Amino acid sequence: MPKKPVQKNLTDTDDMIREEDFRLRKLRRTIDMVQCVIRQNTISYEEAVDLVGFAKTEALKMFPDKEGVFDLVVMPRLKRTLVEKFNVGF
Repeated sequence: MPKKPVQKNLTDTDDMIREEDFRLRKLRRTIDMVQCVIRQNTISYEEAVDLVGFAKTEALKMFPDKEGVFDLVVMPRLKRTLVEKFNVGF
């Protein structure tokens, strides 16, 4: 009986890539939304910091082992938004 081609592995890999792409797009939308809410709404500094915490929590749900990447890549972007809105220093 002939063996089936390894196409299933490619499909699994494609599915994994699509899933990760979906999670990345969702994370990007979440971060963009948090930045828009901070910039465009009248919220307190504490509420803005809570939104940043929410964004980090959501990111870690999607990418549990990537806290360091979040802190290195995304957190500076969110901190810049806080500095622009509230004139605070970090």
